[in-house]
This record gives sequence, structure tokens and C-alpha cells, in this order.
Amino acid sequence: MFEKLINAFNLGTSTAEKDPLLPSAQIRTQEFYDLWQYDRIDIVRGIKGAGKTALYRVFKLLEEDLSKRNLFCIFGVEATGDPVFRQFRQYFSSFSSMEFENFWTLYFLTLIRDKINKDVRLRNMLTNVEEAEALEKLWQKLKIPFDKEGRGLFGIVSSIVKKFPIKKMDAGVAVTSRPDGSVTYRPEMGVEFDVDKNLSSHPAYIGDIRDVLCSLLQKNKFRIWIMLDRLDEVFQRRSAEEENGLKGLLKASYNLSQPELRIKVFLRDDIIEQLATSKDGFTAMTHVTDRASSTMRWTKDNILLLIVKRLYAIHSIAEVFPVDQEKLDRDPSYREECFYSVFPPRVGKLLTLDWIMNVLSDGKGIVTPRDVIDLFNLAKAIEFKDFQLNKSNRDFLVSPESLKNALEHLSKEKRDKFLMAEFPHMRDDILKLEGNYSIHNAQSLEHLFNTNWNKVVADFISIGLLKHDPKKASYKIPKIWLKGLRITQGKAE
Repeated sequence: MFEKLINAFNLGTSTAEKDPLLPSAQIRTQEFYDLWQYDRIDIVRGIKGAGKTALYRVFKLLEEDLSKRNLFCIFGVEATGDPVFRQFRQYFSSFSSMEFENFWTLYFLTLIRDKINKDVRLRNMLTNVEEAEALEKLWQKLKIPFDKEGRGLFGIVSSIVKKFPIKKMDAGVAVTSRPDGSVTYRPEMGVEFDVDKNLSSHPAYIGDIRDVLCSLLQKNKFRIWIMLDRLDEVFQRRSAEEENGLKGLLKASYNLSQPELRIKVFLRDDIIEQLATSKDGFTAMTHVTDRASSTMRWTKDNILLLIVKRLYAIHSIAEVFPVDQEKLDRDPSYREECFYSVFPPRVGKLLTLDWIMNVLSDGKGIVTPRDVIDLFNLAKAIEFKDFQLNKSNRDFLVSPESLKNALEHLSKEKRDKFLMAEFPHMRDDILKLEGNYSIHNAQSLEHLFNTNWNKVVADFISIGLLKHDPKKASYKIPKIWLKGLRITQGKAE
């Protein structure tokens, strides 16, 4: 029996794009209701793994239900696969912030036009009214053709990029040297735009199109949302192209926004902070983020619900441990009872749920669904391997020892896939923590990072690598990072 259960046990994948359990075990967070029920937010903020893409996918799954409520969603970035924008990097690298703002504005309007053309219900409602002719004339003035060849987002982006005439394009080779001494080469295109013809000012007719379109939507009691996710993969991280591209995106979204027309952007916290503190500044930041959510946070009960819904969505486990799914959704104490029927009551001295929240919290006190799913899937693999060597009966699906070992593996993975991959500019400073102690004060940090220690510490706090306790005047490295960086619990001298 245990072999059947441990084989079946899997909490899905931690990347929402490929998660098979999302349709049957989705969690509707506060951000979901702020969007679905109240239309309170346009920017959904969260750290990597917090559930932004899962929320984006939930709305894609609900597309038909939204249409019945006269809300038409347009998904402007692919939910899976490489974003189409990567194929246009040779163009984007020369765009200014203003040109990006105009690019995104044209992109949004073209997506809307494409949606109206392809959605029979929306097209019929918006073409049988007096203003439809005026709107069609305004579309024509933009001189962006329909995607007649059915190339999807690629065709749309391609047609818009052609609005930005190119004066000269030079081919070359980019050389990248790595710390290990290896060198990589890749083709690179340099683009210079015709200064006399580029879209350095706002394209004509934009305000007119927005006003006529919103008037039509209002009269028909329709709404249109454009939803954008995975923007951290569109541009090269921490590049001028990314900064200009995202500043332009947020400004274009803000300028088009009306009650009938919203641009919904799912964006990582560290990217928003980066834009706010960029050397060129972002004077419009307060305005463009006035409908932003707070950082996505998962409470212990949210995490418990996530685990049990995924666990009991597995048919083999639900057969052996039948549950009342309706009660599971509404009763926290029942969820806890179901959780402890298959998992150990404690890990060390802590209740297992408390241990999970304790060891997976980053410096901002955030536990992400991605880390929870990865932890249990790693623990399952460890438990299964141990079972192959010792096929005795087990009281629980995974033991406390398997969870502890899984934490060590997860910590190492997060070091490589998050700290080193996402923040290579911090790599040298991060490695100075390696092999050290978990608790520091100003003196020990200054010793590690010299006179620049305040800036380094601020960066570490912003990515959740350090937690500051002002009462104790101390800085603590959370447990999630300890094994990965070979850090010993205790005070640094």
C-alpha cells in the first residue's frame, strides 16, 4: 500500500506554466478577488515563486466565465514557451523609454483590434452602433494591418516594429567572459533608428481611439482587460533595455487605463524596486503604481490549503484517505486534521506546519508556493529512495528526516537558481557570507563588506537574503539559505 501511495504522491510542478494540478487545486487568494470581484488592482506584485503566473493562468482558465460577465481578457504574453519579444531584441535594444511607451501603446491597441476582429460576440456588439464607423476610421489611421497570416503575437509585434523605421543595422559578435575562464560568442545586431522618422512623440489618434473605444464599451456594458505576465523574461535582466521597456510599459498602461479598459501587469517586486531606484529615476512611479497590490503573501492557512488541495487531488491518495472536499475548502481545522493524517506531527521540536513556515520564510517573512511544492517533491524522492532500500511499513508519506534532507537540497537549488542566476551582480558579495555565521551586527558586516556594507546589506534585505531586527541591532540570514551557503547558526564575531 505504501509503495502505491509514495509513487502517486506529487504536489504538481512549482512552475505554474506546466502545473497539471492548477485547474483542479487552484487557490483563490486576496489578489484573485481584488481582480475578479472588485477590479481594484492593475499591478500584481510578488517575489519569484509567489504565485503570479498561477494567478495569470487561473484567469486564462476562467476566460469563458469572464466573457459571460461581459469581461473580455486578452493575454498579451505567452503563458508557456519563450516570450515572442525575445525575437525582437535587436530592435528593442535601441528603443528609448518614450519609444517603448509608444510601442506598448500600439501593441495594446492592436491586440484589442485583433480581439474584436476574431471574437464574434464582441465584434457584433461593437459594430452595430453609431460610433463603430468612427472607430474603424481611427484604426485605419494607425496603419497597422490585421494579422492575416495567423502568426499570432509574433505577427502583431512584427507589424508594430515596422512602424519604427530603421536607418542602419550592423551585424557583429558579442563576447562574454565568465568567472571560470570560459568564453561564449553570440551574434548581435546593432540598430540605429531614423531620427527624423522615429516615434519619439506620442503616435497620433491614440487618445481618440481610447475615448471612442471606451464609449462603445460603456454603452454596451463591456470591459476589456489585457493581461501581461513573465515580463522578467522579456528583456535581459538589469539592462538599459529592460529599464526603458518596463518604464514605457507602465506609462502606456497608465495612460490607456479606464474603467472599461484595463492593462493588468504581473510583475516581480525586485524589478519594481529596481525601476524606482534607477539612476535616471522614474518620476511617474507614484502615478503608475497607484493601483498596485501589496506584495503577494501566503499565510500558514493559505499554505495548508495549498498542500491539502493538491494532496487530495491525487486520485490514489483520495481513495485511501477520503475527504470532504467542500469541508476542506471552508474549515481550517479540518484541513489540519487531513494534513496530519498523512504527514508527521512534528519535525524536531516544531509542529510540522510551523516548521515549514519557519524554514521556508525569507528575510521578508514570505513563504512561496513554489518552495513548498519543491520541498515536498524533494522529500518524496528521498523517501521513495529510502523505501527501495528498506521496504518496511511507514506511518506517514514522508518522514521528518526526509523533510530535513529535502530542505538541504532546496537551499542549494535556491542558491543556484535564484541568488546566483537572478542576481549575478551580487554574486561576489553573496559568496562572502559563505561558510560564515547566520547572525551579524554592523561591525561584522562592515568587516565583510568594508565601507560599502550599508549598500550591500540594503540589497540583501531587498531580495530576502537578510532580515533586520532593529531592536537587537542585528541582521539574520533566514534558514532557507543556510545549507546552500554552508552557513552555521550563531553569531558572527
